[in-house]
Amino acid sequence: MAFISNGTTIATGGSLQNVPAPSNSQILTGVASAGAGVVGSYGLVRAHSSQYVSAGSNATGTLTFCSVKGGTSGTSCSGTWRVMGALNGATPFNEQLNTVMLRIS
Repeated sequence: MAFISNGTTIATGGSLQNVPAPSNSQILTGVASAGAGVVGSYGLVRAHSSQYVSAGSNATGTLTFCSVKGGTSGTSCSGTWRVMGALNGATPFNEQLNTVMLRIS
């Protein structure tokens, strides 16, 4: 069996054991080319919720991109995002509901 990517044979013999790992340059180029809001991207996001959400939890629902000072862009963040900071559930909604999130799906 051959493993072919974009017309180039990567490996033969039914095993991927000898395929080299991507270089740091290849990984960083891929990350740098990702658009805002795509799976694998990070964003400063506001959760419109009054619940406390801890780091590592997943967030869905009404999410928008925001600024450090608390203003939102009005652009919704679709999908599921992993909270990389924490949201303390402050009311009324303010900068304490803004944190860095990673889009996971």
